[in-house]
Amino acid sequence: MQTYKFDGYTMTLHNTGETGEYGKARIAYTFAKHDDTLLFYGKDLFASPMHTPEGLDTAKALLTFLTCQPGDVEEDYFENYTAEQMEFAKSFECEQLSLHTED
Repeated sequence: MQTYKFDGYTMTLHNTGETGEYGKARIAYTFAKHDDTLLFYGKDLFASPMHTPEGLDTAKALLTFLTCQPGDVEEDYFENYTAEQMEFAKSFECEQLSLHTED
């Protein structure tokens, strides 16, 4: 398991040992606010075969999706978001975190 900090937010990545299409590693993840409130979790991330499954490039790829904001993608992207997730998606902090995905 690998942990990353992005402006006070904490992301953990864990290689489940399972593989998906094209042999991509299945990664379980969590993403929590500064106060340890869990915002996102799942095991639906499949790491690029070009990156280490629990590496920084994989974390940044996930962060790209977690920091999508209204207007970035189609509105139905957010249809299953909780109120707290939607509040995060509309926040300035979310926009700032998205800068970590740039190289």
